[in-house]
Amino acid sequence: MNKLVNLSEPLQSKSLAMLSGPSREDAKAFALAWAVLPDERREEAMQCLVDLAEGRFDIDFNALFRVSLADPSALVRRLAIEGLWEDEAWDLAVLLMRVLLTDESINVRAAAATSLGRYVYLGECDDLAPTRAQQIRTVLDQVVADPEEAPEVVRRAVESLAFINDESTVQMIRTLYKLSDESMRVSALFSMGRNADDCWVNIVCDELNNAAPAIRYEASRACGEMQLSRAVPRLAELADDADAEVSQMAIWALGQVGNKQAETALRALLEHDNEAISTAAAEALDSLESGIPFDMMIHVPSKDSDLVEVTSDDDDDLDEFDEFDDAEDIDDAESWDDDPLELD
Repeated sequence: MNKLVNLSEPLQSKSLAMLSGPSREDAKAFALAWAVLPDERREEAMQCLVDLAEGRFDIDFNALFRVSLADPSALVRRLAIEGLWEDEAWDLAVLLMRVLLTDESINVRAAAATSLGRYVYLGECDDLAPTRAQQIRTVLDQVVADPEEAPEVVRRAVESLAFINDESTVQMIRTLYKLSDESMRVSALFSMGRNADDCWVNIVCDELNNAAPAIRYEASRACGEMQLSRAVPRLAELADDADAEVSQMAIWALGQVGNKQAETALRALLEHDNEAISTAAAEALDSLESGIPFDMMIHVPSKDSDLVEVTSDDDDDLDEFDEFDDAEDIDDAESWDDDPLELD
């Protein structure tokens, strides 16, 4: 902690890693020290904490990320949300819904919309109580229907809802796809792959030929998610695409399709002169042969008061969140019983 607050010393990963798994008292001490640091120091430190958490399975900064959800810096708040990507506790979902509806920053609201997607997925897998899953859907639906909401937030909300395969969600995705803005169409294609309804097959296959790399990239991802055999010939061509990211995604998609034709294409790529292509092909084949998915489904959102611990008593528009907890006593014995943070 001393090295964090000593502004004359550069931040070091080794020192920050020692903040992992704090006790309740450690977290309170962190909050007090954190609150007096300059914005630049907090933002740099938060980025380092997120990077460490993503790169090491033995690191746990969740308590620190939760404290930072109330940070004055929008960048810190957004990074804190991203750092909590593995946290599936219900009290965090309540916080995220509040952030989505009340935070002043577009980027923070967009990050919250994306983060709620994992709870939508849990609901579709019957790993979240139906009333809670419906609660999250209602909030996301509200955001999508709000004509005053920023497009960035709307598209992230649609992406999260895309796990649900029903007519309402299909219509949302169609509406997004019909817009002229490329970022909205990119989100629509991402959502099509996540939604995996047969109605998207022709669209995602056609978009493999789009002139825009971002569109080809998401179309490739969608074809992989939907395991579309008919897309294999074009995916094999895109494996050598001039855009490196499109190439990598096309190779991943071939591994996801996994039929004989896709495997043949991947083996041919092992001899490619471009090391990045041959390496990606080898990884896709390893994933195919081992049966362990090679995860390319992460969709990173666009980047963009004193820090205090408070309760949610003043959030009248969100009071209905609490009634679900009264009806469902879900045991969170392994998590702290901290009061939720209130974002002004």
